[in-house]
Amino acid sequence: MQASNGKLYGIFRDGSTSSFGSLYEYDLTTSVFTKLYDFSSSPGVGKIIQDSNGKLYGPMTGVNSTNSIFEFDIQLNLLTPKYTLNWGVMGADPIGSLIDSGSGKLYGFGDGGA
Repeated sequence: MQASNGKLYGIFRDGSTSSFGSLYEYDLTTSVFTKLYDFSSSPGVGKIIQDSNGKLYGPMTGVNSTNSIFEFDIQLNLLTPKYTLNWGVMGADPIGSLIDSGSGKLYGFGDGGA
């Protein structure tokens, strides 16, 4: 996805030092590719989005044996598991892409657990 800073962001499922995938950035102006973050568990299936706050969000599976939504601050280069999905309560196994409602809320789908 292309963020508001003009750079492209995406996730590779393989090829990281952790063997779980990486978040990357590609600068269209300079043609510089930068690996930003090695996941310690598998990123979720689906694309990342940029919210109106300028941060990137996406699904992440298996963080501490749970599933979560991550937040990546493109200004600070900081990835944070933002919200944990509780199996049986909120659903689990995030799939597809998050949807920005424009009202400060993100919506998504899980493939089980609820």
